[in-house]
Amino acid sequence: MANRKGITVAQLSIAWVGALGAHVIPLPGSSNIKRTLENLNAGAVDSELSAEDLAEIGQLLEAHPRKGGQYIEGVEDQHLHLWN
Repeated sequence: MANRKGITVAQLSIAWVGALGAHVIPLPGSSNIKRTLENLNAGAVDSELSAEDLAEIGQLLEAHPRKGGQYIEGVEDQHLHLWN
């Protein structure tokens, strides 16, 4: 999909996070200045994902579920305090 849109996979990921809703803000980061500038490029910012694109991404995520924990062991409950 990134190739079809003429953007990098990272830029596609940033566009996908941005498409999750107004309450979600993508925060791209990198320790490599070239990648940081690439991620700030208009390609990521200006890439709009259609309903079909989002459905395709959703199907891929369903077909390949995340494995393992999301948080470091012992930290699971600590993050909840940030939002209370």
